[in-house]
Amino acid sequence: MSFKLLTIFSNDIINLLNNSEEFNVAIYVGEGDNQKVFHAHSLILRARSSYFHTALSKQWVRKEGDDNILRQPNISPQVFEIILNYIYSGTISLIDRDIMEILEILAASDELLLNDLLDFIQEHLIETKNEWLHSSILKIYQTSLAHGSCEKLREFILATISSDPELLFKSANFLSLDVSLLTPILKRDDLDMAEDEVWEQVIRWGLAQHLSFSANIRDWGTEQFQALSSTLQECIFLVRFFQMSSSDLYDKVWPFRAILPPELEDDIVRCHLKPGSKPTFGVNTPRGNSTLVGHQQMSRIADWIDRKDSPTYTGVDLPYKFKLLVRGTRDGFDSQTFHAKCDEQGPTFVIMKIAVSGEVIGGFNPIKWQIGTGHLETRDSFLFSFGNRGCLEDAKISRVLRANYAIPLKDESYGPCFGDKDLLMQGNFSHTDSCSCKEDDYEAPIVKHRKFSVVEYEVFKIIKK
Repeated sequence: MSFKLLTIFSNDIINLLNNSEEFNVAIYVGEGDNQKVFHAHSLILRARSSYFHTALSKQWVRKEGDDNILRQPNISPQVFEIILNYIYSGTISLIDRDIMEILEILAASDELLLNDLLDFIQEHLIETKNEWLHSSILKIYQTSLAHGSCEKLREFILATISSDPELLFKSANFLSLDVSLLTPILKRDDLDMAEDEVWEQVIRWGLAQHLSFSANIRDWGTEQFQALSSTLQECIFLVRFFQMSSSDLYDKVWPFRAILPPELEDDIVRCHLKPGSKPTFGVNTPRGNSTLVGHQQMSRIADWIDRKDSPTYTGVDLPYKFKLLVRGTRDGFDSQTFHAKCDEQGPTFVIMKIAVSGEVIGGFNPIKWQIGTGHLETRDSFLFSFGNRGCLEDAKISRVLRANYAIPLKDESYGPCFGDKDLLMQGNFSHTDSCSCKEDDYEAPIVKHRKFSVVEYEVFKIIKK
């Protein structure tokens, strides 16, 4: 009954807009030949919009006779008519409207401080993402950046691009993007790309701003390198050179070293030639879903899963997607949380950082996690370590020897376990001596510490592409 009465009330108010002769506001909307005058009631406008509440105050409004005069040159008459109907009726339909019109309504809502409508449009765009994700994502991204109040939509787009970078980097419009749209992506810790690929895309974008330059950089002089350096000055320090391998750095970055600021170049050389050095400039946090390892380490794990002895995969041809199921610092370190989030999820790998040494170790379960007794048999599980530097050079693997003891089944007080003794996690994994490692059913121990705790752990579901 209350809904019916509300509908009647809404219809009565909208009739004031369509039939009233008591308007006291004239709003000049648009410019030139596309200008139209709308008439409205100051009482309704001020009640519905904080923008109009201020604009129609005695201190700000301009009067012509009995009319209060407002001008909205940045909004088209077609969009303002939709907005005005919403102000009076409290209803709006975005169904069957094309994406460009919806973005115009969004921009107008932001300008007129119609926050409820702004939130509604953002939710609508997120819910209908499949309709525009591949065709209009950059336009919507640009709109969300231009309007500071569109935080929800902007974060959704940034997260979407971060998880599927091809939406940006394979877009026909990528090379014509303004740098202000590129830098927020480069700042993302969750950008799902290998760092050498990030660098390649930054260089590709930079070169597209200088089409007159020779394609062969051996022909370049100081002027060309300085121009490219100036173009990329907002991007260079956002590239995480310290997460690249030495070979990628030499092959892909070093030919362009003349565009690097001298202090950054020196920092890169020092950190790559002197292991253990901490960078002074730039960002050293690995990208991707993991806070513990980067794409090169993820690619190495994929190599091991497919029993490839030498590094084979890169970020481009990685045959798997890794979906984060649990993270200790985000979700908790207790075994109950592990089982709630990871049981019956299929193949996974767990990775952790040991508190006392900083070593990064983990294990691959090709079957699933579950509570029970006995063991899951497999010849494909393994343990691994990336040492305390998290580097590929320190990587080692320990495959299962006794397949019938590969994955022990225990009660919910235990977390991920491999072999009867090889890697066990129990209770709260961040508590002293809650984890243990002793050679038994796998080839070799992956860490010297028999007992330890972890400062972080993550479990990833492995999804075949």
